[in-house]
Amino acid sequence: MPLPDRAARMAGMIRRELVDLLQHEVRDPRLAAVAVTGVELSVDLRLAKVHVRVDADQKQPVLKSLSAARGFLRTKLGASLRLRAVPQLQFRLDDSHDKALRIGALLDGRGGSGGVQ
Repeated sequence: MPLPDRAARMAGMIRRELVDLLQHEVRDPRLAAVAVTGVELSVDLRLAKVHVRVDADQKQPVLKSLSAARGFLRTKLGASLRLRAVPQLQFRLDDSHDKALRIGALLDGRGGSGGVQ
């Protein structure tokens, strides 16, 4: 079983490389505004769940474009990171920022009436 430190290092390397590839190599303009917020690797290092944040109105087109670019991205990752086995890429929307904004709005809406005295 791989060490957790190795998986964390690999996830960080994959994240940094994907950011660079999306900014400089991918020609699809819809992917220029994608923010890679994190990468989770499976225990066997065969699957990378890539968390991305995009504008609300662009979620589905961006996910389709990322899926279409998956093979290109894996090839580039393998070449630049010199990995023997490049993990499968699975793109997921990261909605933590939206959730934080909703929670903040709810807390602001409460005012001082529901707080601790």
